[in-house]
Amino acid sequence: MMKKALLTAGMAVLLGAVMNAQEKKGQFKIGAYASLPTGDLSKVSNFGLGVDFGYLWKVNKDLDFGVTAGYSRYFGKTISGNLIGYGSYSYTYSSVQTFSIAATGQYKFKNKMFVGGDLGVAAATSATTPDGKSTSDFGLLYQPKIGYTFKGKHDVYVSYKGITGGDNSALNSVNLGYAFKF
Repeated sequence: MMKKALLTAGMAVLLGAVMNAQEKKGQFKIGAYASLPTGDLSKVSNFGLGVDFGYLWKVNKDLDFGVTAGYSRYFGKTISGNLIGYGSYSYTYSSVQTFSIAATGQYKFKNKMFVGGDLGVAAATSATTPDGKSTSDFGLLYQPKIGYTFKGKHDVYVSYKGITGGDNSALNSVNLGYAFKF
């Protein structure tokens, strides 16, 4: 039930964006970021990388609103050690990948600083089951951001991304990113 509601909300955001694109001029953005996993995600990954693409409409001179879609990959880490009587061991966790679609907004201050955020849905996939089967789940995505705009088209930002699943699972990370608007 929760998955259907999240998927329906994501589709409504996308449909609204397409309809709004006919009425107002906006700009595309493309970005990339590096992630430092936190919480449970830090147990299986040391770092991640991601990209996102979006379209923003000007609500007024300081406020933009739009849609964004993205892909993240949290690379699996290897743990190793020694077990008394059994020798050494090594295990590498599978990478976790997420695909997301969200509404996005950004408010710019006079000093070129901005605050913003994304709110939407994400699908996470990994291959962590003992039999090697791929697992996946949908979740709610939230990502508050703070950053700086320079030369009008370049954003650098720090964000906290959270994806919460229906089974109380969470994929969380702190991110350092760059976006270019055109």
